[in-house]
Amino acid sequence: MPRGHSATPTTDYLLARVMQRGPSGLLALHDAFHYAKHLGRDARQFAISVEELNRFGLSSADCRWLVAVGILTSPGTARRTRRAVADGSLRIKPGTALILTEEGQRELTRRGLVRSANHLTTATAVKRPRWEADYWELLLDDELVLRLIASATSQAVVLADFERRGWPRRIPNPIQARNKRQSGQQLRDAVHGLNQKQDRIRFRTGGRGAFVEFEVVEGI
Repeated sequence: MPRGHSATPTTDYLLARVMQRGPSGLLALHDAFHYAKHLGRDARQFAISVEELNRFGLSSADCRWLVAVGILTSPGTARRTRRAVADGSLRIKPGTALILTEEGQRELTRRGLVRSANHLTTATAVKRPRWEADYWELLLDDELVLRLIASATSQAVVLADFERRGWPRRIPNPIQARNKRQSGQQLRDAVHGLNQKQDRIRFRTGGRGAFVEFEVVEGI
């Protein structure tokens, strides 16, 4: 939308903004949608809580708007959710779990956030690191990238949580501390240490230490 434009923003514009801010959250919702489809299970078994979506970069306001325009729904409570939208309250209670609607899945696929499941092939698989906890070694394509020393416990916690989750692009901060500020600082220190010791995999933090993500550096 041009600077200074006073017209109400369009749905297309607002959805594009959400996709810029919270791609990891939307990808998590996409995966959850297809987990349910693949196993023929009720979508409620794979719905993601608002709190977890917040950690993945989608704000509570984003979630409320996505429900209001039909991109997301709360399985099993769709009627109450629609009523809340209709009366203008847009309330989503803490702990509410959300999942993509069929329309939402088609819309995100059309916009290029994800490929249609029918076009996924093993040839497009993303390179995934591997953390060998017994040896404190980080591998990529079976090649040693990093070997941690025993004192690097925070770095090991980060790598272990990535490994436990199957190496998604982004995970919530796994470091436990007395408060969020201390936990965030320990995560930033751990990421600095991981990046300082190798250049094959780059780690980044965000959300004031709320999450950590990784990217494989190609061509090295």
